Amino acid sequence: MRELKERYAELFGEETRTHNRAWLFKRIAWRIQSLAEGDLSERAKQRAAQLAHDADLRLSPPKVDQPARVAVGPTATGPLPDPGCRG
Repeated sequence: MRELKERYAELFGEETRTHNRAWLFKRIAWRIQSLAEGDLSERAKQRAAQLAHDADLRLSPPKVDQPARVAVGPTATGPLPDPGCRG
């Protein structure tokens, strides 16, 4: 992890506080590829910005007064079958 964090700081110019090895590895790989092959085209960046702007993003979870009731068994209203019954 120490080496990944050092490499991240080297590539991005800032330290990271994450301890997620897979995320760091992917982020570093993306940055290396971006530097070698070039970044997204301006058109792709504009389209991504449009999609992000149009997205209906929720900033906080919905408020729930009571916990959701989850149906268990074949129907939500009927009784559950006897566990010993094979019918």
